[in-house]
Amino acid sequence: MPHTAVAVENTNSTFSPSSEQMPQASPARPTVTLPAHIPPTGYLQFEQGFNQANDSPAGTNGQFALAQTTKIALTTRLMVQFITQPYTFNRVASPPAGDMRSSDPGDLQVGGQAILRKGVGPVPVVAVGYIRRARTGTSADLDVGSYSQSALVLLSGDVRGGFHYDSNLVFNEQNSGPVRRAQFVQTLAVSHPLFEESTEGKLGGVLELSHFTQPFVVASVSGKPVSRANTADLLFAAVYSIHPNLVLDAAFEHGLTSTSTQWQGSFGFTYVLPHRLWKDRHPVPIPVGPYRYRNSR
Repeated sequence: MPHTAVAVENTNSTFSPSSEQMPQASPARPTVTLPAHIPPTGYLQFEQGFNQANDSPAGTNGQFALAQTTKIALTTRLMVQFITQPYTFNRVASPPAGDMRSSDPGDLQVGGQAILRKGVGPVPVVAVGYIRRARTGTSADLDVGSYSQSALVLLSGDVRGGFHYDSNLVFNEQNSGPVRRAQFVQTLAVSHPLFEESTEGKLGGVLELSHFTQPFVVASVSGKPVSRANTADLLFAAVYSIHPNLVLDAAFEHGLTSTSTQWQGSFGFTYVLPHRLWKDRHPVPIPVGPYRYRNSR
């Protein structure tokens, strides 16, 4: 698909786009890493995913979760989002009876993201974000735990050879009763087209490495005590763009430390509703980079 004026300028021309004016999705799925880019101004973006995790510390033997994120960019620099897990099915170790099974909702979080500097190609987009828990769920935690609030620094850019990168530095506040501790997160995701000619640039691959400190984890998956816990995870993902505003994804993740969730698999989609709620009064042209989920930037 060529880089249309709509892709270059965040679809500022009409409220009901034609096929050539279709808004471009800007997926944050299926990686832990969030892109510094935000969706087109005035369009609702929905990110829906299903995740299966096995063998996590704290006795969570398995978890199937439904995750949903809704985003809307108020301007070309400012976005708000709502993040929720409306349903999880958990298998938690409960000796000597075996696994205890339950269906629980997860947390509801609200947040925002602001672009500090726009860029294209080797000049990265720089953004900051803030997320706060609005409702505490009852679902079992996985290896990284849950947080009450989070501050993020986000970078996105392109390098030679058609590679795109997204990187995050995150500071979370975690709680266990009255005790509050800081969690530090570093992530890097690199994406590149796969079989670009035969798929017309619709298929891409993603490789991600993420690291989380674990301030409240005191034992490995096998139950061995640990004095200082960190989790590192390696993720492989494939993404396919059916339309500019509809992107499918599937991912496989493996934990690299003894306190990591050992295996996770996920699939989902990102969809931008093709009806604009408002225009940006002060649009700024945004050149589109060569890739991360096919012209999604």
